Amino acid sequence: MSSEPNYHNSSANELFDVLENIDKDLYPERVERIKSEIGRLSNTEIDNSSKSFRFTKNESYCLLFFAGLGLIIFSLFTSEVPISRSNSAYLESNPKLYWFALILWIIITLYAGFKWLIYDKDNDT
Repeated sequence: MSSEPNYHNSSANELFDVLENIDKDLYPERVERIKSEIGRLSNTEIDNSSKSFRFTKNESYCLLFFAGLGLIIFSLFTSEVPISRSNSAYLESNPKLYWFALILWIIITLYAGFKWLIYDKDNDT
């Protein structure tokens, strides 16, 4: 039989981490205890515990795939491929650069989609 964890001495980071990862269906009473301990903490402790947001590798591949897909669709309908913040390649004025940039985005998007589909979710860091 496992011992009950002591949440009273846990930091805000630890409490939020446990709350995020606990099986809420299996341990509903622990979830309530964790929430009450978080409610006990001062606002300063909670503010100091905020973590920076990071995408997992799999989420990054997914985001890159859909962003690339959106850019490709945009480029095909507008005949414009954004290259930098202020420059674009237009099909009418510079077709070679337009097709080069569009094909490059298609390759990047396909690669991201492939990695997203086959990425080992258990090996995510």
